[in-house]
Amino acid sequence: TMRTRLAALALFAALSNTANAGARCREVTNAEWSALSVVWKGREAVAFASWCSSCKDKILAAIDREREFVLISVFDEPSDSERVLTKLGVRSECVYGDGLAKALGINALPWSKAL
Repeated sequence: TMRTRLAALALFAALSNTANAGARCREVTNAEWSALSVVWKGREAVAFASWCSSCKDKILAAIDREREFVLISVFDEPSDSERVLTKLGVRSECVYGDGLAKALGINALPWSKAL
């Protein structure tokens, strides 16, 4: 709906404004994700968790390829994910939600998908 799209655009603006301030992972609903994935079309979505060492490698590889990406923190506490991203020096948009992981069919990490 138009209301969902406007909410997603507002969330996108908030994520973009905080991306340069350091790693922040914001919770999104499945509906917000649907709208955001349209806004982020052309980027790579990378799901990760702070405890997943191969996920860190996947994130660093995305950075090395200089591809635009968005991070999805799953099966983890957002604060733990934020600490890892800060340690890695990553300042990309980050969202989280275990319900989102289920909706996207994420059942193993690392996971990525072109939007």
